[in-house]
Amino acid sequence: MQRNTLHQSHQRIAPNRITFCRELKGLTKKALAEKIDRSPSCIMQYEAGTRPVPFDVFERLVNIFDVSPEFLTTNAPCIAHDVCHFRANRRVSQVERLKARSYALIISSIYRYLEEQGILFPEQGFVPCSGNLEERDMDTFALRMRQDLGLGLGPIPDMAALLEKIGVRIILLPESCAGLDAFAFWIGGKPCICISYSAASRMQFDYAHEFAHLLLDGETVPGDTMAERRAHRFAAAFLMPSPTFRRDCPHIFRRPLFLSVKQYWHVSIGAALYRARELGIMNERTYLNAIIAQNKAEERKNEPGEFSKPMPTLLGQALDMVAEDITLEEMADALTLTPQTLLSFLQEQMVSATVIQKMGGVCLPEKKKATVLRFYP
Repeated sequence: MQRNTLHQSHQRIAPNRITFCRELKGLTKKALAEKIDRSPSCIMQYEAGTRPVPFDVFERLVNIFDVSPEFLTTNAPCIAHDVCHFRANRRVSQVERLKARSYALIISSIYRYLEEQGILFPEQGFVPCSGNLEERDMDTFALRMRQDLGLGLGPIPDMAALLEKIGVRIILLPESCAGLDAFAFWIGGKPCICISYSAASRMQFDYAHEFAHLLLDGETVPGDTMAERRAHRFAAAFLMPSPTFRRDCPHIFRRPLFLSVKQYWHVSIGAALYRARELGIMNERTYLNAIIAQNKAEERKNEPGEFSKPMPTLLGQALDMVAEDITLEEMADALTLTPQTLLSFLQEQMVSATVIQKMGGVCLPEKKKATVLRFYP
């Protein structure tokens, strides 16, 4: 790395980028301070912009964060933490939540870059609810959403495909954020859902749950118990609409019968059982006996009969469209990332090796026509 490039970047350092990178790396102020042989109060002052960052510290930060020097000079985009509707294990720390949020912003910047290259992503195909709906309203609201989206009353085999078709950007969280199930947010007017890689049936429900937050909770305080219960009820009603699910769901628990329900409706057995109790198809005693049977078979967390995972494909398709015109190095330079860091992000988003290989060593053309990315039912 050339010294003059480092010096130029050092003179334009943006304090909030230090915070952004620290959170992206999952570091506390104390942990970062130990890595650069400074005190936590120094880190606090660097991030507040009340204390100049010495050049030797700047060099260390670039290496620790594994970014280009220029990355620390650009004002970071911001998602207010209180508009992220996190679903996570209670043991997940604030540091891990902030890391996931920063990661989501990086992937969002890749989408924004592709838009600048002429990619037109699907338009938003839904309108968030402006009224105050309660948990008891969710069955009716879910049926209305199905009608608005032209889904009918049958199963939704792939929630990821549906969400991407209606303009939701899906971001896969890395393994280092595995304690987080999913969260939803808006950035630049674009709806986004971040989700961990897990069992297909669980991902289906998580997608539907986060879709509910995008629809209903623009101003709701994250973590609100009622909002979470409402989103859960919506997810169940959206994936298992009462008019047809009542017809298909058994009123007694037999494992082969509920495996068939799982395969047909693309939901977990646990979710199907809960919905059956919710709709009165199954009484409380039968439901509890079913849960006990699942626990005895050790199938509550590792259910049998999983189907294909509902995985996002939008980002990979968009990159494939520009792969012969844009090199990985050019893209990394535009995003002020190192090529290796960008490669890691793309691999975590399940972008195929073929697409990544196409991005090696091809010059960007002088003029680019807008490319429309379309989805068909």
